[in-house]
This record gives sequence, C-alpha cells and structure tokens, in this order.
Amino acid sequence: MAGKQKDKERVFNISVVGLSGTDKEKGSCGVGKSCLCNRFVRPEADDYYKEHICVISQSDFSGRVVNNDHFVYWGEKKLVYEGQTYSFRIIEQTDFIDDSSFQPFRGNNTRTYLNRCVSTKIGSQDKLMYLCKDQLGDEDNFKKVTFTNGKISIDGFLIVYDASLVRQRNAEKQIEFMASLHSLLKKTGKSYVIAVTKCDEADDYNMHEIEKFAQKHKILLIETSANEAVNVNLAFVTLVQLIDKSKGTRKVVPYSEANKHRKITIDRVTDSYSAILKEHITNYHLKWNSMKRFEHEPAYEDYIFHLGTRQAKKRFDSHVKKLKTNHQQHMLEQYLHLLPSVFDDIFPDLNIIGQRSWSECRESLEKHERFEKWFIHLDGEWQEHPHINQTLDNRIPASIFTTHDSDCESQFKNHINKLCAAKRKERMQSDFRKLLQASSHEVMPGKRYEDITKHFKEEESFQELTVDERKEIYNSHQEEITQKAKNDFKELLFECAEVFTNFDKLKLSHEHLLAIQDSLQSYPRYGALEFLWNDRHALLIKHLAFIQHPTPETCISGMHCMDLLIKAHINKHLLRTTAPSLLQTCEDEFKKLNILILGQDGLAEELSAVIESQCCDGEYTLDGTLHNLQLRAIEGDVSQSQNAFKTEEFTPAGCICTFSGRESFEYIKSSLESTILNPEYDNKDLYKLPIIFVFARGVLVEDDEHNEIKEEAQTMSKRLSSTEFVDMPRDESMLMRGNKFHEKQIQQAIHAILTSTQPPNPHDEINGHCLMETLTIGLCVMCGDEHTVENILSPFVKNDLCYRTPQTDYIFNVVTYIDDKKANVEIRASSYHAAAKYAAQCNGLILFYSPKRKGSYETMKNFASKHDDLAIKIVAVCDGEKAVQHFELTRTGEDFASKIDAGFMITGTDFGAQTEAFTPFFHEVMMHKNDSEDSDTGSEPEIDIMQNRPPLPTPGDSDGRKNLGSNPSDLENLYPNRQARNETRTPGIP
Repeated sequence: MAGKQKDKERVFNISVVGLSGTDKEKGSCGVGKSCLCNRFVRPEADDYYKEHICVISQSDFSGRVVNNDHFVYWGEKKLVYEGQTYSFRIIEQTDFIDDSSFQPFRGNNTRTYLNRCVSTKIGSQDKLMYLCKDQLGDEDNFKKVTFTNGKISIDGFLIVYDASLVRQRNAEKQIEFMASLHSLLKKTGKSYVIAVTKCDEADDYNMHEIEKFAQKHKILLIETSANEAVNVNLAFVTLVQLIDKSKGTRKVVPYSEANKHRKITIDRVTDSYSAILKEHITNYHLKWNSMKRFEHEPAYEDYIFHLGTRQAKKRFDSHVKKLKTNHQQHMLEQYLHLLPSVFDDIFPDLNIIGQRSWSECRESLEKHERFEKWFIHLDGEWQEHPHINQTLDNRIPASIFTTHDSDCESQFKNHINKLCAAKRKERMQSDFRKLLQASSHEVMPGKRYEDITKHFKEEESFQELTVDERKEIYNSHQEEITQKAKNDFKELLFECAEVFTNFDKLKLSHEHLLAIQDSLQSYPRYGALEFLWNDRHALLIKHLAFIQHPTPETCISGMHCMDLLIKAHINKHLLRTTAPSLLQTCEDEFKKLNILILGQDGLAEELSAVIESQCCDGEYTLDGTLHNLQLRAIEGDVSQSQNAFKTEEFTPAGCICTFSGRESFEYIKSSLESTILNPEYDNKDLYKLPIIFVFARGVLVEDDEHNEIKEEAQTMSKRLSSTEFVDMPRDESMLMRGNKFHEKQIQQAIHAILTSTQPPNPHDEINGHCLMETLTIGLCVMCGDEHTVENILSPFVKNDLCYRTPQTDYIFNVVTYIDDKKANVEIRASSYHAAAKYAAQCNGLILFYSPKRKGSYETMKNFASKHDDLAIKIVAVCDGEKAVQHFELTRTGEDFASKIDAGFMITGTDFGAQTEAFTPFFHEVMMHKNDSEDSDTGSEPEIDIMQNRPPLPTPGDSDGRKNLGSNPSDLENLYPNRQARNETRTPGIP
C-alpha cells in the first residue's frame, strides 16, 4: 500500500534534447527546445517567451542559473491530463556559447554535447530554475527555485526536431544528428519520443524526412507548436506513458486536429472576452486600468491564460479605437443628417437658391444671420474636439465643409432634388384637385373612387400620383362637396318653407313624406345627393322633426343655433337685472347725479373728499331730497384717456371747476378750451354740460387777483351753455380752521347742476299712478345667417336704459319715450323656430333676414304670413356696398312687406347702438295696441299729458346715419335701376 502511494507521487525526470551548438552546427536559430519547455512548464501566455539565448557572457555562464553547466533546469510541473495526475521535472540539454569567442564554454562536464544529451545522471549544486533570458545577471529580482541537491536519474528523453526551414541548416543535418542520438539512446534503455516543433511553420520535406526516420526506427512522433500551444502537453504525457505503462494508453493526435481544437478554444475565449468589452467598455475615453475590475472573471482569466495580457490590452485598445471611430462616424452621420434641416431653414425654396452653385450657396450660408443657430466654429479637428461628446449642443462643426465637402454637397443636391420633387408633387396634386373640381358631373357626392378612375387614367396628374395620394385628395374633395351638398339641401328645405307649412302640427304619414319628396325632386340640390340617398332621407326626417319640435337640440345649426347665441350674448353683455331710475316712481326719477370735479394740485381730490364727508352712504341731502352722488375727480392732462370727462361707466351731469389762484385757474381754462370749448371735441354731447366755477380760498391770494380771476371766469361763462360762479363766503373763522371750501359753496354748486339738468316733469300723476306704456316686441333671427347676434342686439343691449328680465334667457327690456310718453318695451329675442311659441303674445314683431340667403327670406315670409295680424317690421341685413348684389331678395322682401302692410328697412352689419332706429316702429305698435284696446273697451283715447317734452333725436340726427327704408325714395336712390331688372324666382317654390 505504501508502495502504491509512493508510485502515485513519482516525479518523472525528463531530459529535452535536440540539435544545438554554434550557428554552423545548428543553423541560424535553435530547434525550439527552450520554447517547448517554457510552454509546458509555464503555459500561461504571460510567462511564455519566444526568445531564449544560448550566446551569453562568462559572468552569466558562471551565475547560479547556468551554474557552469550546459543544461537548464526548468523546474517542476504537475499536470492533470485526461483524469491522470502527472509530475514532471524538466531538464534541457544545450550548448552555451561564449559571446566573446563564439565557442562553447568549458563547463563542469567536458563531454561533447551528443554525449551529454544521453546522460542519465544529472546534478548541479545550488543551481536555480531558469525563467527567461532577462533573469541572467539579475537573479535577485526573479523568483528563486533551487535544483535538487545531488544527482537525479533521467527517466526519459524528449528529442526535439525542427520542421521549419532554417538558414544554414537542412533536413539531412538534423536527421544525421537524430540518427547519432538514437544510437546512443538505445544503449541507455530509457524511453524516448520525437517532438516535432514549429509545426505551424512546417516544411513538407522536413516533415517527410522525420516521419520516414520515425517509421524506420519505430519511434513515436508528436507534432507540436510551442508558439501556438498545440500538443505540447501531449508530447510529455506520451513520453511518461512509455515510461510507466500504468499512466494510460497512448493516443497520438495529429497536429491539424489538435490545432483545430486549439483554434476553437481561442475563438471561444476571444468571444467571451470581446463580450466583456462590448458590454462594459462603451466609452472610448476609458483606459486599460479600467479592466482591473474583471480580473477574477472567468472569461477574462481564460483570455489572459491563453493569449496573455499584452494581447488583451491590444484587443482592448483596438476596441476603444473602434468605439472612437464609430462615435466620430456616428457624429458625422448625425451632422450630415442635420444638414437637410439646415437647408430647409435657410434655403426653403428654389427661388432663394436660384442658379447659384454649391460653393456660392455655402458662402451665403456662412454669412447668414442664422448660421450660428446651426453651426459652431471649433479649434483644431472637429473629430478630436470635446464638442462631439456634447449632448445639449448638437450644432454642426463649421469645419465639416472642409473635411467632408463632397458629403455636404451631396446633401445639398438631395435638398434641391427634394424641393423640385415637392414642387412637382404639389403641382400634380393641385392639377388633380382642379380636375376633380372641373368634373362635377362625374365626381358627385358619395361616389366611390373606383367608379371615377376610368375618366382620368390618361391625365398626367393621375398617372404621377400614387394611389394613396389620389385617394387622399379624392376623399378630401368628397368631404368638401358632400358637406356643401348637404348644406345646400338643408338650405333648400328652408327655401321651400311653404311646402312644410301644414306639417308643423300634423301627424306625418308615409304618403305625406312621398308627397314632400315629389315636390323636391325637380331641384338640382335634391339630385346632388343621389349617391347619398340615406343621408338625404335622414336630413329630410330631421328637418320634419325640427318643424314639429323646434328646439336648439333639433336645430340644424347645432351649437350655432340663434337661441343659444342670443342667450350667451345676453348673459355676457347685459348684466343689469333691475330697472334703471327711469322705470322707478316719478318721485325718484332724477335722484342719481354724476358730477365731474376738475382741479389742480389736489384741489379736485380735496373737494371730492369734502363732498363725500357730507354724504351718508353715498347719498347727499339737498332741499329735503336724497341724491345718489357719483363723483369723478380729474387733476391731470385731460387729453389723456384716463382723464376723459366721459367714460363707458360714467356720463357727467355737470362739472365743478375749482381753483384757488392764477395758476390753478389757468389749468381750468386750458382744460375747458381743449374739450367742451373746442369745436373738434369728440364728445359733442358734452357741449351743453353745466359748468360751475367754485373758488377755493387761498391764503396768498390778494383781493385784486381774486377779482381779476372772477371777471375772467364770468367772461368765459358767456361761451358756455350753462355756468355759475360760486365765490367763497366771507367767513374768517373758516380760514382759521384751514378749510378751503365752505358747506354753502357745495350746496350752491350741486343746486346749480340740478337746476341746469332738471327738465320739466312730464309725469303728472293720475289717481296716484305714473303713466307708463308697456309693449311686448318679438325679435326673430334666422339660424345660420351670416350676421352676428351682436350686430342684431347692439341697438338694444348697449342702451343705458336696457336691463335683463331675471330668470329668463332671451327677454330684456328697454326704457324709452314714444311720443313724449315713457314706455317699457319688453323684447323677446330668439330664432324663428322658438318665436312660434310666443309670437301671439306680442304686440309687434321685428323680423330679420339675410338677402343673401333665400332660405332666410322664405322662413321670414312664412313666419310673417302666419302673424300678419300683428304690427311687423321687416329688416334686411346687407353688407352695405354689397346690397345691390343681393337686390333680388332685398326688393322681394320690400314687396312682401308692402303686401302685408308691414314696415321695411335695410341696414348694414354695423347697425350700431341706436334704439331710436326702431322708435317709429314702437310708435306704430303702440298705436296699434291702443286702437285694439279702444275697440275692445269702447273707451276714448288717452290724452297726451307730455306735450311739452321735445321728441328724441332720430338715428339720422344722432350720428349722421340714414334709416334706409323709412322713406320710399331711399330705396330708389340705393337701387336706381331696380325697375329695369327682371324678377327671377326659383321654379317649384310655391
């Protein structure tokens, strides 16, 4: 048992021999003994050296590594091969050459090299293991392993044969040496094999010779390559298996097969190492020391073992360099890819480029104001500049025009080609669209694309456009003509309003529907929906449903229904929900009083504060009557908008001008001269504004100056409509208190304003009640007309005496005078379809229609015919200068108004805020109402108790506008040739 254990621990002493000596004897290089030993004992790539020298100095020869011997101790090696464990001690027999004489050294063993090769007993006291040539003479800096003291017995020999071509050495010389060595080795009785080295560079003749020699002498031959690490272990293991039969069966692997497996291994470890680089080394700025973190990775260790650190670093550098090159290429592609956007921005069309060449355009580009938006100037080559690593600034290096001018020019040519192609494409699309528009007989709403292609196959635009492009244009055209056809059909239904007159409350039957369709079939607009008969039928049913149940929800105008628009407009612009003072009792009619206070250097603000201090909750008591005062103090330049006398929220009833000396009076004087005393002043309604001069006592004003100012103020008053001078009372105690205004001054000034603005009271009381007329007027607008709700309602809503009726969406009131009688006119504004519910409750109707639209006229006509027992005012809303264009329906409307004894007028879309435009009609309605009441009650007409009130101005008097239609000659002047025109009516309309 102990013997077996000892056998397992056996170390096989192997002597590696081969042709050696001077260059004359061995040729220009060795046969590869050292490389073979190196690869076997230290297989790691980093420990393998291709160069080992035998020409050394005397000092190196006598050093402990060589130790005056002609053999090298390579150390011990333990190897596990195919499940078996082997232990080796490797000796290499060689000839060391003196570098001075180039002759072999005389060592401890003086026998010839051939005799030393077959030595079976070898020893050398204190000899060190050989590592590499750099170790010689520098042993202290290398690992020291001592050769076994005493002599060792050689167990076998590994004969090395070089299969490569070497100068000064032929195959015959090696075979001759091999034959001599073989003869001597046979006598030793030791086992030996031939290791053919440098098979990666093998010469066929050399191989043939050694194979023949091995076969002749029946010697095992192993093909190896130390450089490629092929079959190196096999050579030594095979020798041991010859020595010890228990070490397994010999298996000789040809070099080609072993080399193939070796390459597979190299490829595998290379791929694994490359995978590490690819996954983790993604920044080309990383250095080799960043790989230290992978030192214990199996893939990294395998690569270092087989190929070495130097090769690993080389591959790392190659990978990083490739990353850098790829990044530079990527940035170049990115910059070139950005150039089309540059050209789109700076050269957006062919007209800008013109006939200029690329070089001219490039020069223009570099001078363009937006050049720096796209480009940046860099120092040095852009490929090496840090700018290419920027993520926020992706501007193109300007030097790219120098380094890659041809690529830039290619992109520019592509841009020109794109513009040309786009221009042609646009023209073809336009031509095809025009072709469809011109082919209305073939291209009808709802007709399929496939059914019309046969008409256009020969057209250039059809041939050049793709199917998808043609379909896109066709579908867009279909949407346009379909929507137009549907709108035209809806309009036709309104134009044929009389066809539906009897169906508003009648239960419809199938026969009724057929009768309606028959009456519509002769119209082209009905036939236009031939291919969309389902949609046409649905529109007809919807229209009938709208007639029977007219609501904003069923209105064909949808969200643009006039009821919704009127409601929104009233809620937004008419916020007042309580009656103005004019609608309150006669006693309260003139309580509210707006007073403008004009002064300088704080006088206006001080007077305003004094008046407010005498008020209680904004109410001022004078002569036992409460007055609601609204004060506006102005102290700056009256030509500025913020210092205007009148604003949208404030209309003054009078102006108090206060001053305390010459300087402040001059301010008053210049302010009045530039406003109400200026003939070109905008607010002409303020010319008759009452002006009250109030003198504020100043301690530095002399009596002469006071009298002089008072005289100038009285002189100025002659140019004003209504003025009064309120002087400071002679009250010395007031000056002692530091007051500038006296309470009596304020009372006198406010009384003067009230006296100037108070008209004669037209409202005497009868039986304790004010006389107040009330009228209810219906105002109807057609849904879908072009004129806006604002234009229609502005004459009423913008009136200061207009207010909204609470809890209603479309009712508002206007307070006015009709023939000197105060009247409250309740106006119910809505669409025609909503007016049907309340029209019978009205005293009169104002019916708007658009002469541009026959459906609007027919709806108005049909509605007016149903309510011709009421007073009616028909209003045609035109575009002023375009009125002649729509003359037919304008004159037709006038003729119809004459037929039903209704009023008629023409107005533009800029109607303006003039309630008075309808005052004559309100008068007519009031007379009609009174006549009806008189006929019903049999009472005498009421006596007008307001004879002294002057009539309100007409629209023409107020701002120069003319009320078209109020005089028959007005329409004749507008349309002097209307009698010469032939009236044309659409056939089929009842």
